[in-house]
Amino acid sequence: EFNAHLLLHSSVSARVREVALLRAVHLRGSEYLWDHHVPIAHRAGLTLDEIEAVRGGDVADPVDALVVRVVDEVEKCSTLTDET
Repeated sequence: EFNAHLLLHSSVSARVREVALLRAVHLRGSEYLWDHHVPIAHRAGLTLDEIEAVRGGDVADPVDALVVRVVDEVEKCSTLTDET
């Protein structure tokens, strides 16, 4: 149910959702999920260069950069800093 909600009814854009998912699965080392979500991210509007930038953590788009930062902080600290 939760996955269906994220895909079909969430107020989070498809692009933001996929940036967050790609970053999280990269940090967790899940090549299977990475490979599964690359085409979905592409359909959500990310270019292949942007997708690779998410993997590297150095994205140009300010919203994508914030999403990457949020995922990195939650992965590392299980919370967000006040600055984020």
